[in-house]
Amino acid sequence: MHDDDIVDQIVTIIRHVRRDADLQLDKDTPIDSLGIDSLDFVELMFSIEEKFGIDIPFNANADHSPFATVGSAAEAVRTLLANREMPA
Repeated sequence: MHDDDIVDQIVTIIRHVRRDADLQLDKDTPIDSLGIDSLDFVELMFSIEEKFGIDIPFNANADHSPFATVGSAAEAVRTLLANREMPA
């Protein structure tokens, strides 16, 4: 899956979580600038996991730096997808 496709899908998920179909986002948009509270962030993580069929290691008390921007979230998803597809 191409990185731009992942970014586009994450943008769609964020717009759904924020309930704003016109929200302007790009890969450099900081996720913490979007007014996403902790419950919305959990919904975002679950939605990304479901969309991509991955498990995101998540600790609510830890730093969310892999999801600092839309682009870094896409990179984290890409890495998780690649690790999932590697033969054991």
